[in-house]
Amino acid sequence: MNNYTQKRDDLNPPQIHNDPHSAHKSAIWNLAVNLVFENSADFNGYAAAVAHEHILNNIDIDKAQKAIESHYTNEQNAGAKGVSPALYIICVRVAKILSYKGCNLSADIFASIQDMIFANLESLDNKAGRSPLSSNQAVFHGSYKKLCALIDDEKDMMFDRNNPDKMLEHIAIFTSQLLTVQANEFAQRLTTIIFVIMYARSLGFNLLHDFSDRHNSVATLMKNLEDHSEQTQRQSFLHIYRFLAAVLGNIK
Repeated sequence: MNNYTQKRDDLNPPQIHNDPHSAHKSAIWNLAVNLVFENSADFNGYAAAVAHEHILNNIDIDKAQKAIESHYTNEQNAGAKGVSPALYIICVRVAKILSYKGCNLSADIFASIQDMIFANLESLDNKAGRSPLSSNQAVFHGSYKKLCALIDDEKDMMFDRNNPDKMLEHIAIFTSQLLTVQANEFAQRLTTIIFVIMYARSLGFNLLHDFSDRHNSVATLMKNLEDHSEQTQRQSFLHIYRFLAAVLGNIK
């Protein structure tokens, strides 16, 4: 039986709109896997089989989530060697969020996304002996005012939709700012990236269907930033810009 229940509504239907186009399912799973796993080949076995069934329209995303969560909360079912079973659950939750078209900018939506991805996973991950999660998944960690200020400033931004490159440059800068809010935690990093991708989608950007670069995991992105701690602000921006450009296609 599934031990987990969703604590919040699906990001509030008036603010988040379902994407009805099943053609995006493969791209969504591909992106979710590449974001969560440092090596996408580790997403295999039962989780990969369930994802395949969803892509083929044999099951919906809710059934896929229930199946994967039920399987990987059973201590007898392990994934790839050295990979926490929590990551498979995180991955299907990310895929579910990415199945929406976009999101409104608000700190509450940011918190909802983190809750949807990480709720009730700490004990499971500790049993696995590997913890990519924070011991405290409270979203703000005392940084509520900073996060709200950054998001409120972004709400005032006016974009020229005829210049998607400039739009993407600005979104990369916004991402850099958000990553300064407790960016040392895996949960905060992944939530930030998902939040920004959903924000970009609400502005009309598409997910790339051929996204397959294993070097574009969130962990790899952050490692690139941390390995060059003395780099200029421009160099940091370029890492994030290239990351987003590898994920997001042309604006509609």
